Amino acid sequence: PMIDLAIIGAGPYGISLAAHAAARGLDYRLFGPPMHFWRERMPQNMFIRTNPAYVNLSDAEGRFTLEHFAEETGTELGKPLPRPVFVQYAMWFAEKTHIVFEHQLIAQLRRSTGGYKLLTGDGSASYARRVIIVTGLQHFEHIPDELAGLPASLVSHPIGYSDYSIFGGKRVAVLGSGQSSWEAAALLHLAGSHVELIYRRDEPHYSPADNHGSGANLIALAESFYDLPLEEKQERWKKPSGSIASFLRPYVDGKI
Repeated sequence: PMIDLAIIGAGPYGISLAAHAAARGLDYRLFGPPMHFWRERMPQNMFIRTNPAYVNLSDAEGRFTLEHFAEETGTELGKPLPRPVFVQYAMWFAEKTHIVFEHQLIAQLRRSTGGYKLLTGDGSASYARRVIIVTGLQHFEHIPDELAGLPASLVSHPIGYSDYSIFGGKRVAVLGSGQSSWEAAALLHLAGSHVELIYRRDEPHYSPADNHGSGANLIALAESFYDLPLEEKQERWKKPSGSIASFLRPYVDGKI
């Protein structure tokens, strides 16, 4: 049978999309292990950099917020928000909105008569009129060409590490000036590594203490960016941007 919508990716965006699809009475299927990237591909002993006020998943009536979750479950919402709490909230949200998960991964997506054909890893097929792909950041891992020839035992990317204990007692260089670099350095230090953080900026740029602007200004920033001429967009895109969450400062300053 041909369903209305297939959603590939069962993270926060996929779950939110499924909640809206269900509210509109669409026949949908949501493919992927629930919150897999947040559960299995990121360290759990770290925090969400975004202010908790802006990490709500989206349902049609705006009922199932992080605050609602905290009140119902008796969960204390600290700032910054621990990652396991965010995962717990997402699964609570899915239960409240009656989300049905298909745990299979989609291996192929093809055009088909009237829509699309989706093939899972075991070869089973589904058909959908529309498909939304929300597979997140895990497929954007990149090792620069200058380092790509070195063995994986010597060079790796932080995506995929849920535990840094394997680096305990080792000397590790972290290359980069972004949030993930600072976080990796902090977690390596906590794991007992001897860490050197190497980057090209003159000095780190820490965000305000509560990181409140990250959500409040997001729409305005996006609209102003997309109104720019293509050349200016590309020029801005090439520039280093973003800041480091202030909660990382005590884990790094004076230690790395």
